[in-house]
Amino acid sequence: MVDSNYNIVEEVSLFIRHLQLKDFSLTTIESYCRDLKEFYSWLNQENIRFFEVKPRMMFSFIEYLDTKVGNNLRKSPATINRYLATLSSYFRFYENTLGFLESGMGNSKNTSPPVFESTVKINKVSTKQVSTSYFRRKETDKSRVKRLFPNEIECLYEAITAVRKDPGMRSRDKLMFRVIYETGIRIGECLGLYLTDIGQPDPLKEFGSIKVVKRNNNAYHIDHYAKTISRTIPVSMDLIFAIDDYICNDRPHLEEFQTLFVNHRSPKSGVYMTRRPVENFFEKLSEGSGIKCTPHKLRHTHGTELAEAGYNELYIANRLGHKSIHTTKKYVHLSLESQTDAYERFILSRKSVLLQ
Repeated sequence: MVDSNYNIVEEVSLFIRHLQLKDFSLTTIESYCRDLKEFYSWLNQENIRFFEVKPRMMFSFIEYLDTKVGNNLRKSPATINRYLATLSSYFRFYENTLGFLESGMGNSKNTSPPVFESTVKINKVSTKQVSTSYFRRKETDKSRVKRLFPNEIECLYEAITAVRKDPGMRSRDKLMFRVIYETGIRIGECLGLYLTDIGQPDPLKEFGSIKVVKRNNNAYHIDHYAKTISRTIPVSMDLIFAIDDYICNDRPHLEEFQTLFVNHRSPKSGVYMTRRPVENFFEKLSEGSGIKCTPHKLRHTHGTELAEAGYNELYIANRLGHKSIHTTKKYVHLSLESQTDAYERFILSRKSVLLQ
């Protein structure tokens, strides 16, 4: 990150290096950079350094976010809380490293001619300076990602036929929809799938597997970066055969690109896909079906359906690639119908105890 004079902001560079060493995904690091860019724009407006921030100044920063950033509209609680979480991580890094060391040149005393020597100043930093817990805004359930129900999934899948007139692209997008919905993988992980990551079709077996491989340093594009460790996901053999059918009959082939999903239109036919065309497709699908749908919503639905089927959180976390089980707890919410079914099974299991 650079300042208004295009000078590298040293303290931010050190923090980003720290995130890289901790193996944070590039997408996450970019999010941190965007948040810190706005923070430093505010610091420049206030004419202060980051280690000079006081808790009372956070009112000004939040007002700046609400009035000067983006569309100049009041930000949602989730957005404000994300900025605060970024600052908390940033200040905690320097708190744990005992402050920000600032080097400079000073004039030594009583020397003629004057002799300049290097000086180092330690600026103490503490998370208390930003008091993020105090300034957090309460998030409502409306801010949570909504799941899709079976009838909506069927309607969306059928609508792909109307949205995609080209047979090859229709085949690709229907398959992509199925892969995300039936595995719960992220869109970046989906775009980063290689042909070699797909299990072999076997009519004698009911299940196959798809591998999510973390190959960030060798990925074709930044949009293919995987956020978590590599994992193998069991899938139906029916899905494996559908993938094999697409590869054999519809997928344009270029030797240098081994991703499962590729572009179908010239001049990029056979070249790996990026995120933007996929987002465009889901926007058209949402409009054509009348049902709001995104890749993340399909992923969320998959996780919720696993929970409703009774799978434990550890299994769901591993399948979705969550680093923390706490993410899974916040991620999955059950429908009233599934809760009622579960309670009915519970009542039947304790028939021996009758209280009347």
